[in-house]
Amino acid sequence: MQVNRTVLAIAVGGALAMGGVTRAALITTIDAMNSGPFSAASMSVDYTNPGPILGYSNHNEKQQSSLANVLGGYRDTKIDYSGPLDPYADAADAASVRISTSAKDMAFQSPPSVQATLDINYGGAAQGGAGLNADLTAGGASAFGLTVIMTDSLLPLTISVTSMSGAVGRETVNIPAGTSLSTIDIPFGAISPAVDLTHVKYIDLLSTPPVAGDFTIGALGTVMVPEPATMAIMGLAVLGLLHRRRRRN
Repeated sequence: MQVNRTVLAIAVGGALAMGGVTRAALITTIDAMNSGPFSAASMSVDYTNPGPILGYSNHNEKQQSSLANVLGGYRDTKIDYSGPLDPYADAADAASVRISTSAKDMAFQSPPSVQATLDINYGGAAQGGAGLNADLTAGGASAFGLTVIMTDSLLPLTISVTSMSGAVGRETVNIPAGTSLSTIDIPFGAISPAVDLTHVKYIDLLSTPPVAGDFTIGALGTVMVPEPATMAIMGLAVLGLLHRRRRRN
């Protein structure tokens, strides 16, 4: 069953480090967010254009090969709308996504009158169906790590993982409105149902923010997060050192 929760400063499943990005280097970089086809101009979708099913879903999908610092070398990006088309919509009702090669981030702008979904896929169609066959646990990694630059509304983020066997697991976290320059960790153990993370075929990062909700994210990758028991032992050790120092004084 998919778990959906609001992420606080410290959460059991996903930890959000508030007040500045302090994470060490990623173990495996899934996407450094510093290269792509959207650097010169935004990838945008005008809500007034008919989609695959006339009057309902409209999307624009782009693929780019040989991207630097992207796992598998491909990033497939798709914007989808939910709901009927508005005959009175104009260019202001376009959703857009852009990559900043200098700031190393990806910004998504949601239209003001309709809801849009951003779906970023790694190992998908551009791989010719072969997938990544990646070991996400390499180097002792135990969590996904993502930098959140800003969000002006409650931001739902879903990580979906498909194993080489076709099993799919996912986890959703809700980033509070106003979060800025923070890091979020999604432990592998939170992915439900559990999948084989040593042989991963596809990775998807999805978000459907509220209408007119905008957000900017930075690098996505894997990190090592201490287990709660390990953190508790470290805390006891620190308390012990403090106690010894007080006794000496």
